[in-house]
Amino acid sequence: MLDDRSYMREPSPLPPPARTAGSATITILIINAVVFLGQLTLTDSGADIFSQYFALSWDTLKRGMIWQLVTFQFLHGGWLHILFNSLGIYMFGRDVEERLGTLTFVKLYLISGVVGGFVHVLGSWILPGNFGGLHSSVVGASAGVYGLVAAFAVLYPQRKITLLVFYIVPVTLTARVMFFGAAALAVFGIIFPQGNVAEGAHLGGLIYGWICTKALLRSDWHLPPIIGSPNTNRNSAAPLIGIRSNDFISREVDPILDKISAQGMQSLTEAERQILLKAARDKETRR
Repeated sequence: MLDDRSYMREPSPLPPPARTAGSATITILIINAVVFLGQLTLTDSGADIFSQYFALSWDTLKRGMIWQLVTFQFLHGGWLHILFNSLGIYMFGRDVEERLGTLTFVKLYLISGVVGGFVHVLGSWILPGNFGGLHSSVVGASAGVYGLVAAFAVLYPQRKITLLVFYIVPVTLTARVMFFGAAALAVFGIIFPQGNVAEGAHLGGLIYGWICTKALLRSDWHLPPIIGSPNTNRNSAAPLIGIRSNDFISREVDPILDKISAQGMQSLTEAERQILLKAARDKETRR
């Protein structure tokens, strides 16, 4: 609501309440951690059997083990593997879940993983030299994480993200630039494969996450439009007539306030300023 925004109410001596992460985001992190700890308890022979049934490969997929398209996403190959995937889920998952809703968020995350995993194992059959080899297997949440990266870039294209290049050098860039940079690195990694990295899964997850979120924004679904996008024009306030006050605030005002938080007042269009003025006048009228 409008009164919930710090810059739309009287100053308070108390600090704002801490933001909590989405429930599904935390649940995914917990499941990944529990499964990984379970992997650590397995003997070598047990790990081989576990991998045979739950890791994803072209050999097992063509034998009908289609559940591996989901189960491989919850397995990891080491501490660094699960650490960086967990950071990605936490960084991008909270905002994406908050905007899309829990059910849609979970679907996007898991299907990004399914698509990314399938792209990689299909590539290992068509071009084994570029996708880790014909008989290789893939594990990890990376494809789902890359789907979240893409969704975040669609929903918050101008949000600034600071990344550590080579884990040392901080680089700040917008979410949109981060998306295209991640896509370029994935393509480069496929063309010039280095190490044991499933770049096909990364690219597949990115593409699905981007297409899916774009489709959600352009459909008749309840997701509010991104204010300031090319589809938003000076007539955007016209459909607001007849909308209930609470709906008006949640649908039209909140995204503008999010934009102010991320980019500042100078980023607003004239139409957005008019919407804020209308909301402020309505707020005064109700007092």
